[in-house]
Amino acid sequence: MDKISLYTTCFNAIINEFDLKNAIDNYLTVADEVVIGTIGEPLMKDNTLSLLTELSSNNENINLVISDINPYEDPLWDGKLKDAALKGCSHDYCIQCDLDERVWGAKNKWHDDMVDYIHTYNVKSVMLPVINLYKHVDYYKDYGFKWYFHVKDGCNRGPVNFAKRDDKSIDVTKSDGTELITNDGNIVSYISLSTYLQNDYRLLLYFKGNNPGIIHYGYLNLARKVALNKSFWKNAWSRLNGSIVNNVATDINDMENYAPKWHGINI
Repeated sequence: MDKISLYTTCFNAIINEFDLKNAIDNYLTVADEVVIGTIGEPLMKDNTLSLLTELSSNNENINLVISDINPYEDPLWDGKLKDAALKGCSHDYCIQCDLDERVWGAKNKWHDDMVDYIHTYNVKSVMLPVINLYKHVDYYKDYGFKWYFHVKDGCNRGPVNFAKRDDKSIDVTKSDGTELITNDGNIVSYISLSTYLQNDYRLLLYFKGNNPGIIHYGYLNLARKVALNKSFWKNAWSRLNGSIVNNVATDINDMENYAPKWHGINI
């Protein structure tokens, strides 16, 4: 069975109420190692680094990549920090997750089926489904697909070429600055499971079959999400864009306009 590294990024997790231990425990149900890209104490606003150090010292399968990247000033910090974590992975196959995401599916399906997709279709990456839980773990608002599973070789994280402007800012309608890209800045080759999962019914059957995917918890606590958007993400996205971004929700009413749908998955 091929080994898999899962990489993520983390800073100020304590003050932002992210459950680090829960996330890492979940990641290790699938991955053989977890690599966490983080920043040094001078830039940290809480004791997250101490907690990460304690967790990694107690588990040889948790590795830290500590960077001097400044998320408060560097517009490209997110892609750079993800890329640093990716470069720190030990294994040939990788999963990327954010701290408000959890892996889903049987371990053997991640290790066997996803690797088979890579080789069968001769691609670098598999675009996997992510279901966005909404207000309660039994409900969701929508779903999407992202480059969660990929080979390590020849892959990087950063803004894709077609989103770069002449003034070096990034068109955030085309890129979040963290795409999975080749060494020359283009999107890597991939196969997307969206070809097969074309509606909610098929998607939910897929998840109920314990197949590889991602569960996103970011919309469970809308008040916390809005607070984080206000305190950090609106400014971060505006720096990346080179001008003020107005489509980052800073009012909870902007997030209340979805009709929750019951998913029936035993999460």
